[in-house]
Amino acid sequence: MEPDGEISFPRVNNLKVHITLTNVGKEKLFQSLSLPPLSENIKFCNNLFVARGINTYIVFPASGYVNITGVKNFSMMDKVIPNFCSFFQLDKTDVASNVIIDNISATGNFGQKINLTKLKEKFGKAEGQGQEIYLKVSYNRNSFPGAFCRTQFGTATLFANGKYVLVGIGCQENMTKLFLKMRALIRTL
Repeated sequence: MEPDGEISFPRVNNLKVHITLTNVGKEKLFQSLSLPPLSENIKFCNNLFVARGINTYIVFPASGYVNITGVKNFSMMDKVIPNFCSFFQLDKTDVASNVIIDNISATGNFGQKINLTKLKEKFGKAEGQGQEIYLKVSYNRNSFPGAFCRTQFGTATLFANGKYVLVGIGCQENMTKLFLKMRALIRTL
């Protein structure tokens, strides 16, 4: 295939992480919710609430479980707990866990056009299920312009112009493995 730009290593654009609160932290959180500066940034829904600050916080008050999105890169990981605590006027001791990565989203460009129909024909059936290597490619140009490539490391959405989106990745190492696997797969087309 002809070049369509330079190949680029995945650039992280969002990390979805979580933390848990101590029992004292949960009580303090309930108290901070009544403070006027916070109330306009918080939406309540059934058993959770969503708060928008530097990051977006999805809080399950009964369990003390907090999903956090909008972390733009790995260098911001050390600021997640301080930003959360500052927003809700809590102490770091009110947080019971370290920050755990649940999902990495990244984008980039393989630097070449990709024949998505050929990709589906070659890799359209699940390979290696239950083994170390797993790959399932699905593509229907009538419903979406990209091919979904599911692997044991995460999912890559590949586009004909060579651009890609990686999601469902739990660690930086798996992001690299997914990128390298997709790059090798494209070279076989």
